Amino acid sequence: MVVIDNFLNKKTLKQLNNINLWKEYSFNKTNKYFWIGKKHKSKNIFESIITDKIFKKINKEIIKKSVCCQYWINFLKDDLDWHVDKDETIWKEKSILKKSVKNVVYYGYPHKIKGGNLLLDNGQKIEPKYNRLVVFDNTPHAVDNITSGTRVALSVNFWYETPTL
Repeated sequence: MVVIDNFLNKKTLKQLNNINLWKEYSFNKTNKYFWIGKKHKSKNIFESIITDKIFKKINKEIIKKSVCCQYWINFLKDDLDWHVDKDETIWKEKSILKKSVKNVVYYGYPHKIKGGNLLLDNGQKIEPKYNRLVVFDNTPHAVDNITSGTRVALSVNFWYETPTL
């Protein structure tokens, strides 16, 4: 696992300070995930951050083997149960567990919350601190109880096999 504080510069953070930008790509609003292939041209600031900044923090072998990455914005007001990020369609239809290989969470919006820590199955608890990037293997993880505010995060998953789209 890697945790990087002060991940992006002030200029980029200023652009990300617009809550409507986050809402536009929110899973809560769109009910869909967004996808980036290897030779993808960025269409928005989140894709630029992923391809220009986050890719550099992921092991080169994972980037080389990955066929795509999936991203979405989460707005959480409550906890999130233990889970692994997986191809939900294959899981529902055939009970086959096809999961992403590496997960990333980035807290780039200055949310004001209490709770909402990322919990990992090895007992680690990571605070959702502003401008913090967390990279971890796709093992069981959860978000603990949020007692006030809304947790805003960019989530990115790297895949060796293309999931059902």
